[in-house]
Amino acid sequence: MTVDVPVCVGGWWSDQADSVVVGGGTHDLIMAARSVARAMFNRIRPGVLWSAVAESARSEAARLDVRLVAGLAGHGIGRDLHEPPVAWLEGGQDFTLLPGLCVTLEPVVTTGCGEAAVGGDGLTLVTMDGHLAAGAERAVVVTRDGARVLGRDGDFGWEPR
Repeated sequence: MTVDVPVCVGGWWSDQADSVVVGGGTHDLIMAARSVARAMFNRIRPGVLWSAVAESARSEAARLDVRLVAGLAGHGIGRDLHEPPVAWLEGGQDFTLLPGLCVTLEPVVTTGCGEAAVGGDGLTLVTMDGHLAAGAERAVVVTRDGARVLGRDGDFGWEPR
C-alpha cells in the first residue's frame, strides 16, 4: 500500500509518499521505488535538464528489472500543491533545474506492463494488469550545489537510524 500525504503549513505545501507492506516488513518492489527516487535525487544539480533526471529513473529501474509506471514523475510545489513545472518521465516539456526550484520526485514502479489508471474513487492508482506497484515521493529543493530533501532533516527517511 502506498500512502501519499500532502501537507500545507503556513501557506507552503509539502508532498511525501511511501509504500509499506500491510502487516510489516519490506518488499523488493518498495526498495526499488526508493532506489529509483534516490537515483533521481542524485542527478539533481543546477543547470541539469529534467530529462536527465528522468533518464536516471529509467536507468535505475532497468538495472533493478522493474518498470516505471508511465506518466508523471513529479511536479513543482510551493504555495500550491501542484505547480509548474510538470515533471514527465517521457515527453512533456523539458525544463532546466535552477536554484530555489522546489519539485517532487515521485516514481512508481511495477513488475507488470507499466500502465496504470486512476481507480473508481478518483484517487487510487491501479495497474492495468493487476501487478503490484510501489511508489516513493519526496519534495526537494534545488540548491546552489545540488539538492536537499525538504523536511525529515534533509534526508529521505528510508535509511536506518
